[in-house]
Amino acid sequence: MTGPVLMEEVQCTIVEGALDWLMQCLLATVAFLMLCVKWQLEVPSPRPPRIFLLDSAKQGCGFAVAHIGNLAVAQFLATPEQSACVWYLVNILLDTTVRVVLAFALLRAVYALLQWAGLDPQGRLKSGQYGDPINYTRWFKQLMLWVGVVLVSRIIMAGVVVAMAPWLASIGQALLAPLEDYSATHGHGLELLLVMVVLPTILNSAQLCVQDGFLKARRSAEDSLQLPNCCDCLRLLWWGRYRAVPEPRSAEGSTTLVTLLVDPSAPRTSPGPTPCAPSTPPAVAAASLL
Repeated sequence: MTGPVLMEEVQCTIVEGALDWLMQCLLATVAFLMLCVKWQLEVPSPRPPRIFLLDSAKQGCGFAVAHIGNLAVAQFLATPEQSACVWYLVNILLDTTVRVVLAFALLRAVYALLQWAGLDPQGRLKSGQYGDPINYTRWFKQLMLWVGVVLVSRIIMAGVVVAMAPWLASIGQALLAPLEDYSATHGHGLELLLVMVVLPTILNSAQLCVQDGFLKARRSAEDSLQLPNCCDCLRLLWWGRYRAVPEPRSAEGSTTLVTLLVDPSAPRTSPGPTPCAPSTPPAVAAASLL
């Protein structure tokens, strides 16, 4: 007797009450905080706060467009048999995986098309390139470009979801099947918690961090040392002895230029057989670590 009454009192909804909207705001806040954590963990140093905020503003606008699309598709496909929570779960899974890859591919395609057409020969529309001093008109163009890419990718994914609705509905039901017995006797509270808070927080946080990786300005040697040639690189690995000489930069948006000088007298850091012919260690094997 208690089960049916509770199930009628607490329905699995996503945008039909104050609690639903509160959870949506909480989701966005936690995802942004995770993005801030990623920013602070950047090496060799975080981006300047203003650059990070401009990058994050693009992320926020794109996130809003995609999330509104997720809610709209979930509400459109919701039926008494498949609640909006089922479709929201399906959409969030696709949005944070397949659509991110699609958006990345579309963004690269747009860059290539602009270069090919001669509309952006200097690459000023590439995300994260704001100039020094910051050109807010350039940032706004990049913002519109990213929002357009997100919108197109969201429309494509919505078409895929609608076209494959029966198959995707069965997947969503299967994912929530372990909670059916609990929801039948205790209501949909746990289902709402998992579908609207726990899973979206994890997935959206990961999504924003991945997107931040290709929306921020590319650092020339953030991931690998840019050495004069392959042999010098191998020698550096062999000698494993170097000293860092910092050279501060004044331009906003830049950090420190670090020159690595191969120094045979320094303590060895990476042993190994020399891959090149024996020779005098190069005087300078430099890498710009931005």
